[in-house]
Amino acid sequence: MPRANLLAHLRIVGNPFPAGDGSPVPAPGARRLDEFEPPSSAWKGERTGESSVGQSATFGAALSYIGHGSPHRDLLADEAVPSSLVCESQVLPVWTRELDEIDPRAGRAFSAIEDCVVDAGMRDLLLQTFQSLSATASKNHDRWMVAYSGGKDSTLVTILTTIFLEANPDLRIRLRVVYSDTLLEMPPLRKNAEAILDHLRKMRRVRRGTWDVDVVLPRIEDRFWVKILGRGYPPPGPRFRWCTHRLKIRPANALLDREPLLDTAILTGVRYSESAGRRQRLVAACATGGECGQDYWYSRGPPGSNRHYYAPIVEWETCKVWDFLAFVAPSLGWPTSGLFRLYGSQDLRFGCWTCTLVKKDRTMMELMNRPGLENLKELGEFRNRLDLLGRDKTRRIMRPDGRPGPIDMATRRQLLRELLDLQGRAGKGLISRAEIDAIRREWRRVSWRNGNERQPSPRARLPRKRFNRAAPSRKTTARRPV
Repeated sequence: MPRANLLAHLRIVGNPFPAGDGSPVPAPGARRLDEFEPPSSAWKGERTGESSVGQSATFGAALSYIGHGSPHRDLLADEAVPSSLVCESQVLPVWTRELDEIDPRAGRAFSAIEDCVVDAGMRDLLLQTFQSLSATASKNHDRWMVAYSGGKDSTLVTILTTIFLEANPDLRIRLRVVYSDTLLEMPPLRKNAEAILDHLRKMRRVRRGTWDVDVVLPRIEDRFWVKILGRGYPPPGPRFRWCTHRLKIRPANALLDREPLLDTAILTGVRYSESAGRRQRLVAACATGGECGQDYWYSRGPPGSNRHYYAPIVEWETCKVWDFLAFVAPSLGWPTSGLFRLYGSQDLRFGCWTCTLVKKDRTMMELMNRPGLENLKELGEFRNRLDLLGRDKTRRIMRPDGRPGPIDMATRRQLLRELLDLQGRAGKGLISRAEIDAIRREWRRVSWRNGNERQPSPRARLPRKRFNRAAPSRKTTARRPV
């Protein structure tokens, strides 16, 4: 199919009805397709010759077309939630495949969106994902949970899982989409995550979906600013990565622990193509009590936890993820165009704006140079200052054994004043009143961490006793001849 016709079918350039001469009518302000060059190094050579025929061929053009007079803007309105799963695009399929040999549940889910997908490679991946979800359903877990982070991979898992459940209402699976809000997410990513969650809630109300949306928060004593400014924790680093478990994992586990007897299938967005290290960890995880296949990945949770981990998009490449989010998902009414514009053609990894696990936050540096996001520059500067002061040994309370301990009280007070000033200038809620009260309670506590108590004496180190568990050797002396 010619690329211009494909764009017309995808309803990205505006009016889908052709003009009198048979050419599509562009939207106001839209440019011609020949003004765009296909991305040469957007995804580090992951594309193949096959993928350049379908949606991938127009990947570069979509970034400028979506949101500029596109009919998808009407689809993404607050109340524009289709009452049923209907593809808004009229795409002529260029690939056919018999569904008789496919699992019936996967076939029903694939048939629901088949007319929206023109890329043969993506069709194979969709069938693999739906068959993986069907295999997960055959395990008869009590409930499913999607660990939603707001990024591209977890968004894809969320969309495909809801499509599968809508196409198979007889399963009656309880699905919980859990978003662990660290209260430190980058503002643009947080805005897109809230849009997806709101769309899920509206779909549940309009279509009577079988899923729930939960936003969980860390406990007040585990929050980032309470740990750093209250108790004096140093900023997270490779050797002391205390943030992930307290801010993201523990709140989600607390939600699941409310019903500890239920068997839970946790759907994650991990993929082999994320990195070589990720592939090694995935293979190692499923090798120890799990199951690995060409399109299936499963790993058991900790002993006694009744949790099982699945990766339904483990075989997806990055370019295919973006093809789905840029072309197919908006045609189904999902508000993913904002996420597509946020990432652009950059290979970015989003996290907390205070993240100090890397020396230079390349994502923050990229975003602050974009129009409308210049206010992120002050957040980036405060992040760098927090990292600098938190790792300065002269601003740490030294332990009796000479190792640096918590951040001293003067530095903590200084950082809190600077954070409150930044919050006033930025007009964003960076720290809550409850967190400030928890910080001051920690300061009033009598503890050596606050400098108002004598430090505990170091333990006396006793010399180690060496035990030789081997049998003692007997020395044999040669007898002198008589």
